[in-house]
Amino acid sequence: MIDVSKAVIARLKKAGKTFEVLVDCDKAFALKAMLSKQSKQHDDINNVDVNELLAYEKVFTDSKKGVIAGEHILFDVFKTDNVLEIANIIIEHGELQLTAKLREQLREKKQKRIVELIHRKTVDPKTQLPHPVQRILLAMEEGKIRIDELKDEQLQLDEIIKKLQPLLPIKRKDKENE
Repeated sequence: MIDVSKAVIARLKKAGKTFEVLVDCDKAFALKAMLSKQSKQHDDINNVDVNELLAYEKVFTDSKKGVIAGEHILFDVFKTDNVLEIANIIIEHGELQLTAKLREQLREKKQKRIVELIHRKTVDPKTQLPHPVQRILLAMEEGKIRIDELKDEQLQLDEIIKKLQPLLPIKRKDKENE
């Protein structure tokens, strides 16, 4: 169990009702990543015990008001009244509030991967050489290009390259050169 003052809300809307559990942000995010088969991005994931990441072993319909979901409602919606199983479902399929610290760490990692992709997959059209990583970073900063920490970097790549073009002479390498 973790300290309630350090917990964030994991929320799932199901069957027209809202269900919430209070969790440790870092551990819940690691569990969510592991459950969604994205554990290759998170080297620190081992078996995460749901009991260790809960702040309070209750499922709420409104955690801010302290309204606890009734056992019959939990059983009707989740087909169980086991809080740990329900918490696991809420974390896997629901929304997880992220702390500012975790959000910033994710954004930095994602930015690093995107910059590396741009460096490998694009060139300066004049020289046919890749731009240095630092130049790409400075252009992204100058253009105020925002990285979405939760969106796949491949999905953001084309959009970011388009935004960089007014600031940096850049074009994609030929497919045969990749």
